[in-house]
Amino acid sequence: MNKISKQEILWYGLFFGGVWGFLEATLGYILNMFPSGISGGIMFPVAYILMNKAYNKTNSLKVVSLMTVVTAFIKLTNLALPYLPAVKVINPAFAILLEGFSIVILFKLTLSNDKKITLLPVFLTCMIWRALYLADVTILYYLNIPSRMIERGLYSILEYLMLGIVNTFLIAIFVKLKRENPGTVNPVNTLNPVFSAAAVTAGIAFQFIVRM
Repeated sequence: MNKISKQEILWYGLFFGGVWGFLEATLGYILNMFPSGISGGIMFPVAYILMNKAYNKTNSLKVVSLMTVVTAFIKLTNLALPYLPAVKVINPAFAILLEGFSIVILFKLTLSNDKKITLLPVFLTCMIWRALYLADVTILYYLNIPSRMIERGLYSILEYLMLGIVNTFLIAIFVKLKRENPGTVNPVNTLNPVFSAAAVTAGIAFQFIVRM
């Protein structure tokens, strides 16, 4: 595969970050209307698929890191909505960063070293970022920043952690299907910046549209 340039890293990071942000604003918003856990069980595997696509397209962990930052930034644009509590924006953005950088570490330990992704590292990845997020909301809760998960008690916390198993199961299915049908890896072609800008714009716009 051709070596990716800084410019290509930027365009691909913006594009995949925008797509992730768009899906968070649309699919994630819809899933949040259903019973507790559905959104958390599905959206992380969706994010994993996007990050895997970005890595396979570019062979660059920098692109995966950049798309994570872009998606978190898109989420943070909701701070412009005066009726939305800041904690309901900042915490999800922080969760996105944890998700993204946990996958960067997973890819660093596996794909970038020509190793196969197996069930155990996927499970650990899913559980570690969730544990870190739980620690974050717990600390904030005792600093008088509300958390519905903490307020609902032990059952809610266990339910949240159990979603890591759901995440693992769904990602494992994707990994297995991809291994059986690897397809072809195309050399990097510079992405049209228009598509990158459009993806980020759509991601930001739908953060607001769905809340109108």
